[in-house]
Amino acid sequence: DLVSQIVNDLGYDLQYVSVGNEPDINSVNGNWPYLGADGATDGERRASALAHYAQRYQAYREALDAVKPGLVAAYGELGGWTPDQLGANLDAILAGLGTAKPGALAAHWYMLGHWDGQPVSDPGYPSIDHLVATGNGNNNIAYLATIVATLRDRAAAHGLAQPRLFLGEFGTSWSATPADAAMADRLAAALFNAEAQETGKAAGLDAMQWFGLSDPTSFAPWVPSLIAVDEATGTPHPRPQYYVYLLYKHLYGDETVAVPDGRQPDWSIYASRGSRASGASGAGGKNYLLGINRSAS
Repeated sequence: DLVSQIVNDLGYDLQYVSVGNEPDINSVNGNWPYLGADGATDGERRASALAHYAQRYQAYREALDAVKPGLVAAYGELGGWTPDQLGANLDAILAGLGTAKPGALAAHWYMLGHWDGQPVSDPGYPSIDHLVATGNGNNNIAYLATIVATLRDRAAAHGLAQPRLFLGEFGTSWSATPADAAMADRLAAALFNAEAQETGKAAGLDAMQWFGLSDPTSFAPWVPSLIAVDEATGTPHPRPQYYVYLLYKHLYGDETVAVPDGRQPDWSIYASRGSRASGASGAGGKNYLLGINRSAS
C-alpha cells in the first residue's frame, strides 16, 4: 500500500526500496521480536532471525513487483561488519533466494562504539584520537575497503550479477555517551566523514548514508542535522556534517581522481575533477585537491 501510494497516488518515480534493518543485531530497539528469533542462544536466535528475514524479503518482493516492476531492492542492511560476522551473515541471507535476487546489498558501519563493561575499562572511549585511518584493530577507516570487498565476494559467490553496494548507515560511533558527544560534534568528525567517503568511493561503494548523533544524550532518534540550535539562547551551531555538505556540494568535483600513495600515517590527499556544467557543483574543467592533516600539529 505504501509503495502504491508513492508511485500511483503521488506520481513519484520510485527506483529503490530498502528492505529491513539490521536483522542480525539483537538490540533494545531491534526487530528480533518481530522477525521471530527462536533459539536457546544468541547464535541460534540470530540464525532464526536471518532465515525469517530472507523469507519476508521474498514475500515483500512479490508484493512490490506487482505494484512497481523493476524496483531495486537494497537487501541486508546488516549491522555486524567484523570478519566473524559480515561474511557468514551474508551467506545466511543470500542462500536459497531463487529468482528473487536483490539488485543491491547494504551494510552498516559504525567504526567506534561504547561497549558493555567499558565504563570501567576505558571511560574516555571513544575520542577523536580513535578516528584513525589505520590501526586500532579493525576500527579504522581503511577497513571499509575490506567491508566492500566482502560484500562483493559474497554477492558473486551467490550468483548476484554486479549488484550495487550501499553503506546504508555509517558514522563515527553507534553509541551516545558524553565521550561520543565530545567526539561527534568536533570538526574531526567532519574529516572522518570526508575520508570515509573517499575511501568508500575508491573501494567501489555506490552510495553512503551518514548517520550522526542528533541528540548526544540518546541513540534514538538518529536524525542527522546540519544545524543545531541552542534551546536556551536560540543560537545556531553548524554540526560537523554541515561542513561535509558544504565541501561536496560546492567545493569538490564529482569525478574521483586516483592519488598514488595519497594516504600516509599522518595525512591524506584526495583529488577530483568537475564534469558538470559551469556554475554547478563540481563545475567542468576544474581540478580539486582535498588534504587531511591528522597530526597534532
